[in-house]
Amino acid sequence: MPTESHIEETPKDDGTVSEKLVVEFSNGSLQQLRELGAFLKIQSEDPYEVIKYAIGILENVRESNEKKHISEG
Repeated sequence: MPTESHIEETPKDDGTVSEKLVVEFSNGSLQQLRELGAFLKIQSEDPYEVIKYAIGILENVRESNEKKHISEG
């Protein structure tokens, strides 16, 4: 899934800095996201929904792994 990305920093009025990740997906990558969305039965046509869903899956894996390590320790 070839992409390009970079982090942009934006100064806020209160003096702090807000970071955001800017990601560019190529046509092939967008097609992969659409196909994954269909496979995962995501109702939205927005590829961003696939990314949010995937992040949720990874969070669940991490939490499960953390619970496993706590119960073993």
